[in-house]
Amino acid sequence: MSAATRERRAAPHRRRRARARARTRTRTRTRARRSRVSATPHPAHLAQPILYEPSQ
Repeated sequence: MSAATRERRAAPHRRRRARARARTRTRTRTRARRSRVSATPHPAHLAQPILYEPSQ
């Protein structure tokens, strides 16, 4: 049994905290990617229909 395995068995809480930290990092990266995509408008959003005639 290696020292790493023995240390993991002695302190399971350390492994659980590392997993929670990895989940937080992933959620932050996903939010950053979503905000960057929404910052660039889709071409369909730029071509808006004309709802009224300005001359009327």
